[in-house]
Formats: sequence, structure tokens, C-alpha cells
Amino acid sequence: FGSHRTGEAAPALLVPPLRVEVLKKHGVKNFTATLTVSREGVVTAVVIQAGSEMPEKMIKPITDALTKALMIPAVKDGQFVDGTYEYRFLATPEN
Repeated sequence: FGSHRTGEAAPALLVPPLRVEVLKKHGVKNFTATLTVSREGVVTAVVIQAGSEMPEKMIKPITDALTKALMIPAVKDGQFVDGTYEYRFLATPEN
């Protein structure tokens, strides 16, 4: 926080809200979601971007989980502000 007395930083994710092995088991291959994060660090909206590869039935559980994500809010000139965070998931053999 002290390093952002001037300038700005986007919101940051504290703990990954989704488990890779569970997503892969349910056929989720990839997606990008835009999270709107309030200055209090609360996720107020989640939008799954077009082009995502996942079963339709997984959109709601993923959206619900991302809504509960623990976030650090964006900072601008030493103050917490509203911001957006891009959450990306890509299933690979390694994960």
C-alpha cells in the first residue's frame, strides 16, 4: 500500500477461488472473467467473456465462486478505488 502513494495498481486476488482439478473434471477448458471490484474489496459483478470453453452448466457455479473471491481493492494515489480484475483459466496437462 505504501508503495502506491502516487500512481495506481489494479485489484489483486488474495486466494484462488477455484480449484483447477475440479474445473478440469467438469470439462472446463478455458475462460476469462472480468471481475468488478469495489473499493472495499468486494466483487460486485462477474462477466464471463465470449469464447470460453466450458459446459453451460458450469457458468453459474464459476460465477458464484468468483463473486466470493477475496480481493485487495485497486489503489490510486494512496486511496482504495473501484477497479476491474481479469481472471484467466487455461487447463493444461501440467495443471
